Amino acid sequence: MNKTACLFPFFNEENRLNMDVFREVFSGNTDVDFWLLNDGSTDGTLVLLNQLASEFNHVQVVNSAQNLGKAEVVRRGMMKAVENDLGYDYVGFLDSDFATPYYEFNRLKDIIEGSDYDMIWGARIKLKGWNIKRNVVRHWFSRIILTLINVLFQLEIYDTQCGCKLYKRQVAAELFSKPFVTKWLFDIEVFVRYKHWSSVERLYEVPLVEWTEIKGSKIKMKDFLLVPFNILKLWWNYKA
Repeated sequence: MNKTACLFPFFNEENRLNMDVFREVFSGNTDVDFWLLNDGSTDGTLVLLNQLASEFNHVQVVNSAQNLGKAEVVRRGMMKAVENDLGYDYVGFLDSDFATPYYEFNRLKDIIEGSDYDMIWGARIKLKGWNIKRNVVRHWFSRIILTLINVLFQLEIYDTQCGCKLYKRQVAAELFSKPFVTKWLFDIEVFVRYKHWSSVERLYEVPLVEWTEIKGSKIKMKDFLLVPFNILKLWWNYKA
C-alpha cells in the first residue's frame, strides 16, 4: 500500500481555521499522514494546531519560530517529509482554507498511484456544471501572467497557482532541495525546475470539480505589482 503525506501551511489562521472541517478530514482519511506547518504565527494558530495533533495519531505539527513565508515553510516541510526513513511514496500540499476541498486531493492521489506521473496538480477551469468560483479580476490577471510564463518557459500549463499538488517522493526531494528564487511565484518555479530536470510528459494537470475563493488571502496588491519583476528574476536564473 502506498504511503502519502499531505502538508498544510498556516500563518495567523486562528480566525479562519475551521476545526470541524479538519477533524472531519483527519478522521475520514486515516491512510494519509497530515503535517501542519506553522509559519511563525503570532496569534493562537499554533495552539489550535497542537490541539488537532493531540487528537489524531496520523497528524503532526511542524513549527517554525519565525515567519519564513509560504514558499520556504512549504519547502522545508517537504524536505522533512521526503526523508528516506519516513517511507512516503507521495508527498503533497493543500491550502489550509480548503478553497480546494480535501476530496480533490484524494482524486489526485487515486490518479497518481500506480501511474508514471511524477507530479499531479489541480487546475481551476470553469466548466459547465462544475463549481469553480474565482474573483474575476484575479482570474484574468493570472491568465495574462500565466500566458507570459508559458511563452517564456514553454510550459503549456493552464494553472500553476492552485494550492493542491502531489509529487512522487524522489521528485519532491529534487524540486524542493534548494531555496526558491522568488517568494510568491514558487509554484511556477517548481515547474521551471522540473523542466530543467526531466521531461514534461510525466506531468499531469487535473481540472478540479470544485474550488471556491476564500476571503483573507495574505497576498496584497503590492505583491501583484511585483509579479513582472519576479518573472524576470525567474527567467534570469533559469534561462540557461
